[in-house]
Amino acid sequence: MSSKKKILAFLKKDKEIAIKRIEISINKWKKFKTKRIFFRTFFNNHVLLNWQPSKKISNLFNLHLVWSNNIIKSLTNVERGNVLIALNGLKEFYLKISTIKPDLSHPDILKCYNQTAVNNGFPTVNIKFKETIEIDVIDPFANVTGKDKKIIEETLNKHKLQALKDIEYSLFYFDQIDSKSNETQHNYEDKPKNIHLNENKTFDLKLIWFNEEIKSITKVEKKKVRKNLLSFKRIIQSFNVRRPNKNDYFIKNMYEISLTKTTSNFKKDIFKFLPSIIKKIVKT
Repeated sequence: MSSKKKILAFLKKDKEIAIKRIEISINKWKKFKTKRIFFRTFFNNHVLLNWQPSKKISNLFNLHLVWSNNIIKSLTNVERGNVLIALNGLKEFYLKISTIKPDLSHPDILKCYNQTAVNNGFPTVNIKFKETIEIDVIDPFANVTGKDKKIIEETLNKHKLQALKDIEYSLFYFDQIDSKSNETQHNYEDKPKNIHLNENKTFDLKLIWFNEEIKSITKVEKKKVRKNLLSFKRIIQSFNVRRPNKNDYFIKNMYEISLTKTTSNFKKDIFKFLPSIIKKIVKT
């Protein structure tokens, strides 16, 4: 038997185990969800299920894509009403994994395949995903979003929309300069973030994300400005807020800026209001 057939045989075995585990997880969830929250504190399971309470007393749950006895991907702080939807989504995801010709273009299926390979001494497959437009693949959790992920996605979407708005305004601004009939009519109060006209009639261009520079091109000739601005726009459009492609250098930077600066601002707000919070606690 060739090494390819061997690993596919192990993949089939892992798939069978994953399906059995998700079925056990679904059945245990159906029994668990009917219990009152106090009695849930006694929940203790030694089997690696696809779900677990996020805390001892909580209506939030952590869900796991488990493959080859390893957690491949997790979704944290999912509300009780969405747990069964996500678990059924996981079951459908497992069922769709082909053990004859697995779709390794799907990042989560690739992770499962590589986990099987590692556990059985086979070489892993390395694929770098390069997206030029925002695309979606089958979500293992049936597009259910936990509270943590929801906050992150809302933040990323807000920053993406602002970046697109900025680039559109920069394109509009340039079009006014580029129009021969409007060569002197470009003194707008709001200067564009992505474009700067130099004294020598060349342009400096910047890709801006959440007020941070991601990429810059200096001394660009007028005839090449629109082309470069549109390339910036394509980068922004390719940012998938649900599944950022961290293999892409620019997307990774954009993602990290959003998370770092948002977390930093949150901490500043906490420290800003901390004295008044302490006073209230002392008074009570």
